[in-house]
Amino acid sequence: MTRKKIPLFPLPDTILFPGQIMPLHIFEPRYRQMTQDLLDGRGELVIGTVLGEDKNKLSGVAPVCPIGGVGQLEKYEPLDDGRFMIVLLGLKRVQIFPIPDHPAPYPVAEIEDFDDEIEHCSANELESIRDELMDALSRRGISEDTIPEQVSLEQMADLVLMAVSLDAEQRYQIYSTPSVLERIKLILDAESIDT
Repeated sequence: MTRKKIPLFPLPDTILFPGQIMPLHIFEPRYRQMTQDLLDGRGELVIGTVLGEDKNKLSGVAPVCPIGGVGQLEKYEPLDDGRFMIVLLGLKRVQIFPIPDHPAPYPVAEIEDFDDEIEHCSANELESIRDELMDALSRRGISEDTIPEQVSLEQMADLVLMAVSLDAEQRYQIYSTPSVLERIKLILDAESIDT
């Protein structure tokens, strides 16, 4: 699988989901430079989740979890003092391979697509899973009318996962589960406890 280099933005307890809109305030000088480089380039960066004791290392290059979310810079607003307000659109999950001695002033990583393991299910099983996810969403105040028919099971599961009350480590554990059906089971189990 081909890897590509991309700016890495480590954030504590933060996960970027596919399809999620994430506003960010960019104030640290090295990340201001990263934002400027995004504007001059493809506009993609990877959000690396930083958990536990590693959050104490954010002033350097904090160790990030191995699975993260690639975001596309959708909007930006430069502020008079050099800071930026930006909005990312989550594109996909990826594996992150930080490059420790990269010459850029901000962290850089190589990334590979994170391939979801989608097991074979019968049409009835898929419909049953979709109904369970829809029930979970409706318990969270999201009506079926607002969910387009073409939304995948993975996207529905991510919506539930974003809405369930979990700590960052529990949410990340589910987010990074390769098997889509196992991920959905974990999400539905967590949602049933949370209601």
